[in-house]
Amino acid sequence: MTCKRILPVRSPPRRTKVGLLPNKGTGNLLRDSTSVNPFCKRFSHKDSLGQSASKFTPTHNSCTIFGTLHPLTMVHLIAIGTYVQAHIVGILLAIVASYVVGFLWHGPLFGKQWLALNNIKAPAKEEMKFSMMLPGLSANFVMIFVQSAVLGRAFQLVSLANIGEALIIATIIWLPFSALLLVNIYAWGGKPVKLMVLDSGHALVSMWTIAAVLYATL
Repeated sequence: MTCKRILPVRSPPRRTKVGLLPNKGTGNLLRDSTSVNPFCKRFSHKDSLGQSASKFTPTHNSCTIFGTLHPLTMVHLIAIGTYVQAHIVGILLAIVASYVVGFLWHGPLFGKQWLALNNIKAPAKEEMKFSMMLPGLSANFVMIFVQSAVLGRAFQLVSLANIGEALIIATIIWLPFSALLLVNIYAWGGKPVKLMVLDSGHALVSMWTIAAVLYATL
């Protein structure tokens, strides 16, 4: 009596609208099967039952990277937009608070030192016009608005326990993206070290203020 080896029967390839199932380690980032990944190469083939099916080549460069990063990026962008809609009052309060910090920092506190380090002559009161400050105020508004939206979304992700954690996160973001950036720019421009410290300090206090307001209104 001869024994026959029974081979397992493979099921037909699973077909989805996306055409590419998540690779190992990608989790459920591609759970939504209603959108087609444009970065995958599509071609027709015959499955094991002789039926026509669509297949995507799961190449690492074209599908895995773009297929996971693209929807993940959209998720966070949508989440930031949702945060802005739900916390617009807190963001506006953070902008106002940052303006107050900037006024005090470059006015009564360190205004004279800042002007001297930048070799700027203080204008007379009759020469000062709001239109002169409008470009700077507008740029500052956009910067603080984006900072508040991203920082507030970060606070949602980490589930803050207290305001101290909010200030720590703000400091971590400030160090590479504000302080070291200013030091690099000022070093190449030959700016005084005192000016680096003054402007970096203003950026830190402003970031702390924004973080505190966002935490209070989270």
